[in-house]
Amino acid sequence: MTRFQYETILSELTADGVRRIALNRPGSMNAMNRKLIDEVAAAFNDANADPQTRAIIFTGEGKAFCAGDDRHEHVHPETEAEARA
Repeated sequence: MTRFQYETILSELTADGVRRIALNRPGSMNAMNRKLIDEVAAAFNDANADPQTRAIIFTGEGKAFCAGDDRHEHVHPETEAEARA
């Protein structure tokens, strides 16, 4: 099994080509912050570029898949200018 390094997600590839990408912020029920969103995008891009990846399982660690937006860390732009930056 090959493991990939991220801070807020787990990503591993089995010998038969199944990549498991898991949200790994169980203390916040995997609530999405900017780091998590960026790392999920990077993990899927990495998986897409890897010819050994044949299938992806997307899951969450702990008792919840994802609680949604982390209200302690606002991640969505409030203005159109912020969204375009």
